Amino acid sequence: MRINKNVAIILLLLTVILVNYANIFPNEFVWDDNTFITSNRKITSFEYIFYHFTHESRNSLWRPLRETLYIFTYSVWGLNTFGYHMDAILLHSLIVILIFYIISSITKNKEIALFSALLFAAHPVHIERVTNMTGSFDMLGLLFFLVSFFLFIKFRQINKKKYYFLSVLFYILSLLSSEEAITFVGILFLYDLVFANLIHFSKIKKLIKEHSVFVVITALYVITHIIITGRIGRTLTYFEDSFYITFLNTIKAIIFYVKLLILPLNLSIYQALPKATSILSISFIISFFTLIFLIYLTILSFKKSKIIFFSLGWFFITMFLFYNFIPKLTLLADRYMYFPSIGFALLLGYLIFRIRDIEFFKKYGKTVSIIVLLIILIFYSTLTIKRNTDWRNEETLLKKAVETSPLSTNAYWALASYYEKIKNYELAKYNLHEAINLSQRNYIALELLGVVYAETGDYENAVFYLKRAIEMAPPEEGGYYRANNDLGLVYSYIGDFNNSLYYLKKAIEIDPELSKAYNDLGIVYAQMGNFDAAIDEINKAIEINPYETDYYYNLAVIYEFLGEKEIYCLRL
Repeated sequence: MRINKNVAIILLLLTVILVNYANIFPNEFVWDDNTFITSNRKITSFEYIFYHFTHESRNSLWRPLRETLYIFTYSVWGLNTFGYHMDAILLHSLIVILIFYIISSITKNKEIALFSALLFAAHPVHIERVTNMTGSFDMLGLLFFLVSFFLFIKFRQINKKKYYFLSVLFYILSLLSSEEAITFVGILFLYDLVFANLIHFSKIKKLIKEHSVFVVITALYVITHIIITGRIGRTLTYFEDSFYITFLNTIKAIIFYVKLLILPLNLSIYQALPKATSILSISFIISFFTLIFLIYLTILSFKKSKIIFFSLGWFFITMFLFYNFIPKLTLLADRYMYFPSIGFALLLGYLIFRIRDIEFFKKYGKTVSIIVLLIILIFYSTLTIKRNTDWRNEETLLKKAVETSPLSTNAYWALASYYEKIKNYELAKYNLHEAINLSQRNYIALELLGVVYAETGDYENAVFYLKRAIEMAPPEEGGYYRANNDLGLVYSYIGDFNNSLYYLKKAIEIDPELSKAYNDLGIVYAQMGNFDAAIDEINKAIEINPYETDYYYNLAVIYEFLGEKEIYCLRL
C-alpha cells in the first residue's frame, strides 16, 4: 500500500519530535511549575474559568485561555507529570506540522517546508517551551496564531471570505492565550508585501480594509489587557531603572539571540550578559554594528530573495515584545526565541536546499543538502536530548543555571531558594549573598536572605535584610507584601508585638486578597492573648483561601486552648 506523501512527511516530523523529547517523561515539576501548577489553586476547579477572564493571571499577565487550558489539564491529570509532558509534545507537534503547511503554501516547495519544519522541531532553544511544563502552555497562543495565519493565506490564495472570518476568530483566540500574538498584524503586512503582491497604490484601500479588522481587535485587546492588569508592561520600571541602560542591553540581547539560534550552546533558564552601561562600551558597539549589518542584509534581500526577506522579517517582527520598549521582568530568556526561530528555521532550511544550486555540488547537490541537514539535525537532537536531562529535577536544573550563567543574580537566588526549602541554610546564605553581590537591587534575594537568617535565629540580620528588600522593591510591588509579612513575623519572634502588628497590617493593606497575612496576624493576636481578634483574622484567611488546612488547624488550636486552657504550637 502506497502512503500519501503528506502523511509520510507528518510521520517523519512526529518521529523527530519524539526522538528529541521522549526522555522528558521522568522529569519532575521544577522552577515556575511550582508557581503556575502545583501551588496554583485557581486551576483546580472549572469555577475559576470566568475568574481568569476578568482578573490578571499570575505575574501581571492576562491569558484567560491559557489559564483555562491549565484547568482542563489539571482536571484530567491532576499533578501527574506524564500528562503535562504529553500535552507539551502534542502542542509542539501541531505547531511543527502547521509550520510545514504554512511554508509549503508560501514557497510552493514542500522540500524547503520539510527542511524548515525538521529544523524547528529539533532546535534546542525550544526546550524552555516544550520540556518546561509551564512554558508549554504558552504554545497554545502560538498555535492559534499559526492557524489564523494559515487561514489568512488560504483566504489570499482562493479568496473565500469564510477563511478570512475564521482567521479573525483564531486571532482573537491567540490573543486570549498569549500577548505575543499582537505581532500578527506585522506578519500579515509582511506576507502581503512579499508573497501576495498587494502593497500597491491601486490595492491599498482593499488592504487597509482587510487589515483594519485585525488592527482594531489588537487595539481592543491592548486596552482590555491594561484595564485588567492595571499596567502596560509586566513591570513599571525598566532594567536598572533606566530606559537608556535597557536599550543598550537589548541591542546586545538581540545579537545574543542570533548567536543562540546559530549555535545553541550554554542554554539556561537565567541567561545573563555582561551589563553595558555606556554607548561607548566595546560589547555594545560590536552588537550595534552587527545589528545594523543584519538590517542591511534584510533590506538587501528584498529584491534578491523573497524567502530570505520573509524569514528575516519574521524574526524581527515576532521579536517586538522582546525589544523591551515596554518594561519586562526578564530582559533575556531562551523561551523568547520559540516564535522568532520560525524565521531562522525557514532561512536555514532554504539555504540548505539551495546547496544543490552551487556549481561545485551540481551533480550531487541534492545528496549534499540532505547530508548537511542530517548533520545539523543530529547536532540539534544531541543537544536537546542532553539538555532535557538538566530539567530532571529542581536541583539539577538550578545548579546548571548557576554553572552556565554565573553573571545571573536570579540563578543564584533560585538555587538558594531550593536550598532554603530543604533547610540547607549555609548553602542558601552563600548563594543569596552571591545574588546580591551581582545586583544590589535584587529585592527577592534580599527578602529570602532575611527569611533564612530568621530561620537560623539571627533576627538582627533578618530585620536588616527584610527592610532592605522593602526599600529596593519596585513601585508595582506597592511596598512588597511578602517582605512586610515576613518582617511582621520576625518582630513577633522577638516579642516586639507593636512592630509585628504594624508590618502584618501593612502587608494586608498592600494586598488584601492574600490570605497568609491574615493567618499570621491572627497568630500574633493569639500570642498577645487577644483571642477574639485572632479568631476573626484567621476566619478572614479561611474565607479568602478555604483550601489551606493550616488555617483550620490554627483555629482549632485557639478553640482548644480556650476550652482547656492549654497552649499548643500554631502553624505559621
